[in-house]
Amino acid sequence: MPKQRYSFALLTLLLLFSLLLSQADGVMCDVGPFLWNDCLSCTVAACSACDTGAGLYDGGCMRCNPGEHATGSTTPCAPCSAGTFSTAEYSTSCSSCPSGSFSFAGSSSCLQCPAGTYSSGGSCAQCPTNTYSTTVGASSSSVCQACPSGQTSVAGSTSCSASTA
Repeated sequence: MPKQRYSFALLTLLLLFSLLLSQADGVMCDVGPFLWNDCLSCTVAACSACDTGAGLYDGGCMRCNPGEHATGSTTPCAPCSAGTFSTAEYSTSCSSCPSGSFSFAGSSSCLQCPAGTYSSGGSCAQCPTNTYSTTVGASSSSVCQACPSGQTSVAGSTSCSASTA
């Protein structure tokens, strides 16, 4: 009988261990020290912090999503700042938007500056008053054309209209 109890206890232990490991992937571990992708206790010295491109949340690691980047192995992921983006999970940095485009904080892509504007430091600036532009994705203020004589426009215009003076 002792052999059967031992076998049953070992089998139960192995079953519980495999169940624990099968549920660990993609699930946050309890608060406290952890092993990456394994909700097993360990000492802080034996645990590596989060893998590259992941952030620490409530004692467990989670991947950084597009629009975020890892800031360290023991801190949460941070959103990309305005004018930058990340397209992939597990990003460790954000890329600057190309010339002629912009992004909001936490973006996974950039948008082209609309007509009447041009890119300036990661955001879009309006063409000044009495100028206009029909160019989408402009990268400098040189696209802003002066209104013809006798016409005016407000800042950010795509056309000019006759003066009422």
